[in-house]
Amino acid sequence: MSSKLNISHEKMPHIVWAIIFILIAIIATQWHSELIKDPPTTLGTVGFFATAYGILFAIIELGRTKNAAILVKKEVQRALNMVKGIDSAQEIVECLNTTSLALASLEEGKAIPNALLCQIIKHYSQLFHIELEDDSSEHRRVRSTIQAYSFIPPKSSEKESSQGPRSNSKKTRAALLEITGHLAQRQGSNKTFTEHTE
Repeated sequence: MSSKLNISHEKMPHIVWAIIFILIAIIATQWHSELIKDPPTTLGTVGFFATAYGILFAIIELGRTKNAAILVKKEVQRALNMVKGIDSAQEIVECLNTTSLALASLEEGKAIPNALLCQIIKHYSQLFHIELEDDSSEHRRVRSTIQAYSFIPPKSSEKESSQGPRSNSKKTRAALLEITGHLAQRQGSNKTFTEHTE
């Protein structure tokens, strides 16, 4: 039932304009009887009005097609934005998980495995690639701290000085906590963005 109503609604402008053209044609032939004085002239008059209506029909359909194309473009963009949001959300969750594991390792007095460090650096770099372009950004400083850790990991067998492995662990812990804050902030902005695109 609703599809029939939609079809009739779409045809309504054409029907209205067809009626208008028929009325104009009738009035024109009443005022100028020479428009239908003989079969060839009548055929020419009918052809003129039919052509004029055809042009109007095409203009109406062109406008409708343009509107449909704009709507399709908006929907495609919305879908792409949602996919990007989902990809970014997965990246954030993975980075949060690896960051939590790295913090747990430090809390237990163990060295953070290099595989975890690589994952954190990879995800963090992908999520904050724009911020990392700025050499003086806190994102660049935090990532540098994590990268430096892999060169001086804490060793439980070594005597820890104030400038030694323990100091490096404290800096790394602080950097990991900052990363967690950045990720949470990005996650919040992603949720807001997704709500606006729905």
